[in-house]
Amino acid sequence: MIGEVGLAVALFTGTLALYEGFRALQARAPAQRAWLNPLVLTIVCVGLALRALHLPLATYREATRPLSWLVGPSVVALAYVLDARLDELRDRARAVLVSLTLGAVSGAFTAVLVARALGASRVVVASLAPKSATTAIAAPVAARLGGDASLAAVVVVLVGVVGALIGPALLRALGVRDRHAFGLAMGAAAHIVGTARAREEGAAEEGASAAAMVIHGVLTAVLAWVAVRVAGP
Repeated sequence: MIGEVGLAVALFTGTLALYEGFRALQARAPAQRAWLNPLVLTIVCVGLALRALHLPLATYREATRPLSWLVGPSVVALAYVLDARLDELRDRARAVLVSLTLGAVSGAFTAVLVARALGASRVVVASLAPKSATTAIAAPVAARLGGDASLAAVVVVLVGVVGALIGPALLRALGVRDRHAFGLAMGAAAHIVGTARAREEGAAEEGASAAAMVIHGVLTAVLAWVAVRVAGP
């Protein structure tokens, strides 16, 4: 019993220590910090550790259950982010809603239809459908659709890292100069990782990105359900 408790404490504290360590490393890196995303690096290290120690995933999941529980409150906290940033975009609300809706439709339906065309199982399809939402939204949505919440979370993180890496250069190459447009694109395409990258550009970009992340996440939660239903069993 004591051994099980000790193992659970070690897994829990070790996960937190890894994340905080990688977060500090990312903050000190001079450039290309998206490659040092603490969430991705923590997932990789935990996976390697579990494999090396021959520990079942169920054991780790039980030990870190408090972290999983925090996903729920984090969804509620997103409402505060939206309220704090909404005034910045009020004057262009129509353009913002239209662009984010089109982005959410494209993100949900392309993921589902391409996965279906490639012969993916329903679990995989349902896990990919909410990839355009932040993890706090995508994981529970995927589970409700019959997918795997863990797979959905991994996909969201990968999408976020790739978006944060290539997004700024791509937007500049396309001639996007408006600071709010830059932030909206980063928040919608790369979620929380993109918002962290947008923060490096300035307050306007960060605010627009945070608002886009929330609005796009809500839209994706609805459209993912529609896309999965359209794709069929």
